[in-house]
Amino acid sequence: DRILVLRAGKVVEEGSHAALAARGGLYAALLATQDAARESQARAQRAAQLRASEPPEVTAEDLAAFSILDPSDSDPANLGALAALLTQRAVTAGSTLVEQGEKSPGLFLVQQGALDVILFEPGLEPLKVGEAGPGAVVGELSLLEGSAASATVRAREDTRVLRLSLKAFEQLR
Repeated sequence: DRILVLRAGKVVEEGSHAALAARGGLYAALLATQDAARESQARAQRAAQLRASEPPEVTAEDLAAFSILDPSDSDPANLGALAALLTQRAVTAGSTLVEQGEKSPGLFLVQQGALDVILFEPGLEPLKVGEAGPGAVVGELSLLEGSAASATVRAREDTRVLRLSLKAFEQLR
């Protein structure tokens, strides 16, 4: 099959799908736009599925996987009170949870999935400086110091976190 690509009523490219895609012209740009739209739609669908599967509230049992909140060292009532201040959040692969330089959106406890910690410096390529998986905590320094985030945290795969907002943190003080 032969494809004709028109711009303003004039043929600007012609050839097979494979040849036009490899050429990098208008046809390839249209394909890339279409692929990006499909990926965006798929990401939105995954986010909706993750949100739909979220339990309505966080319980003290949800905190058992986090070594910093060892239930044997904590009063169960305190864990329950902390759980009541946490909210669950689904983060789709490729989405940013924390943006470097912005005010902290809170502290995050990773329940499942994987996050990348990325440092951006002017004139340099982004540098992956860490990873966070189930049981990890991110955003604690910004929350404790009241400072801007020192790095960007982005989901490498679909991830579920428990979030302690700044407002909720202040209730604990």
